[in-house]
Amino acid sequence: MNTTLVAIDIGNDVSIAVTMTREEFERFPPNTNAEDFYNSCKIHKITPDIEGLTKLLELGDLYIFEPTGNYSQLWHNNLLKAGKEVRLLSHDQAPVIRKTCRWNYKDDEHDAVAIAYYGWMNLNNPRAFNRTRKPDLHAAYLKILEKERINKELRVSKNRGRNLLHTEFPEGKDSKSGRSDKNATIWGFIAGEDIPKRSKTLWKNRLAKSIGTACERGFSEELKRHAAKIWQLETERGKLKHEFEILLTRPEYQWCKPVFDKFEFGTFDRVIALCQFDPFGQFLTEDLKELRLEKKRRKGKAGKYITKRVGYNRFHSLLGKAVKPWSSGDKEGHIVTGSSIARSHLHLWANRNVVMLNRTKNPIFQELRKKYEEDISNSNALLEKLLKFSLTDLNDLKNLLKQTPAGETLLDLIEDAVKAKKDPLGSIKSRGKQRLGNWARARISDRAVKMLFKELIGAYRRALADPNT
Repeated sequence: MNTTLVAIDIGNDVSIAVTMTREEFERFPPNTNAEDFYNSCKIHKITPDIEGLTKLLELGDLYIFEPTGNYSQLWHNNLLKAGKEVRLLSHDQAPVIRKTCRWNYKDDEHDAVAIAYYGWMNLNNPRAFNRTRKPDLHAAYLKILEKERINKELRVSKNRGRNLLHTEFPEGKDSKSGRSDKNATIWGFIAGEDIPKRSKTLWKNRLAKSIGTACERGFSEELKRHAAKIWQLETERGKLKHEFEILLTRPEYQWCKPVFDKFEFGTFDRVIALCQFDPFGQFLTEDLKELRLEKKRRKGKAGKYITKRVGYNRFHSLLGKAVKPWSSGDKEGHIVTGSSIARSHLHLWANRNVVMLNRTKNPIFQELRKKYEEDISNSNALLEKLLKFSLTDLNDLKNLLKQTPAGETLLDLIEDAVKAKKDPLGSIKSRGKQRLGNWARARISDRAVKMLFKELIGAYRRALADPNT
């Protein structure tokens, strides 16, 4: 079958689609002039209406484009609905292809051709494209992004609202809802919303005895405006949480519920994790063992080929905990990559349950807390050692720091101090404790991801062995 690939550069009003068959692509060897390749492509203009959609669906079998927010979502939804295969291309790929082809200018047509070329070059390599989720999880992930937007707006309005309450109604500034799916009634009371009679009476009585300006003058228009917005946003967030709770009750996701319960994940944490690691079989072999790859070109100290933990690393990446080495000249280190949303939620979950609340009744939290306290103890011992260190050679200090994981996190402080022509030990003394504290807290979620992966493998195997569980 001669598949027709359709590459789309999506725009606001008009999108550019380029069609190319395998036969047409193979006509051009690697040394072909890029402009000749461009001129051979069939270019179509697609409008965002029924005529444009009908035209697009008739062009081919496989569609590739960059995920550009709401613009691409329109086409993504309709292509999936029509049963077409869709692959998403990372934003950083098209510019690289343009540069390789020596196209020094940018327009929609050349972008679409670059996407088409990349598509055929990597057609049999699924890892070359962004991961696509099942329709229900794709919709859930979009709602997660909506929830993140709501949280950002809430922080702004709540901060301003509480500042105003300090003057107008200080007795209500520390009011909390107690549950993430319930609104704090203080905001509904200020905005004039319909709240429970008991809560309304409570706030009326408190306002009558308040020492704030609202007791005599009433609430300011600015505070009312912020209160109305907070009430609306919290209501929207509560609806999203309810939708997520319904999603999590679906039979195909019940296998991971015991693991989520064990880690005491909240509703949002569960949905984010599920959106990231589903389908879980991608991390395992056909016989349900962890996916590993033997690197035939490298051998370890024992003389055996090095094994790369592909499934393990992929899981860490999807949860925002992929560690990738980097080096430049005589400098080397590592960077953490992957989903930033998953990483931030894991960090908040770990900080809340292990550091702030210290919930040691849960065996998971107990183990994480023990390791966290060990990291803090080692960090404090390292700081004491550094403060007594006599700096004669900067390399001696660097070598000392490289001896421990805690010390390595301080190396960039040394580099910054040297660049600023400051005392390296002085920088460690002033900023070292905070840096090491952040490092210790980050290690909690690092360990949690390792434990989560192990628990999920066991749950997945049990679910396949006994589908009724």
